[in-house]
Amino acid sequence: MLELIRVGGPFMFIVIAFALAALACNVLQFVRRDRNYMGLIIGLTAATFLIGVSGTSAGIHMMSSALMEVEATQQLRLYFMGFGIANTTTEIGALLASFNAILAGIAHKRMTATR
Repeated sequence: MLELIRVGGPFMFIVIAFALAALACNVLQFVRRDRNYMGLIIGLTAATFLIGVSGTSAGIHMMSSALMEVEATQQLRLYFMGFGIANTTTEIGALLASFNAILAGIAHKRMTATR
């Protein structure tokens, strides 16, 4: 897991920060049933995924710029290797966003069942 964070670059830290904030709101939703944090949870979960996509697009841009310095025979192979690495932020962002969305659904079901 630490290797994925290192490979993901600086955007990965932002993705993880938003995911942890959404997780904290999910925990608050479980603990405090008198308050509704769903709007904040949805916003943070969406931001987690979208920042992951932004990290991938920044990674692809940086990789494309670096490929101009390589021989033409190596560019295609390196492009596909780099594309897999650049995708890391989207993959982790989607995984964390899905986890928080599932928790939000459970919290919402629990909150509406007790009323």
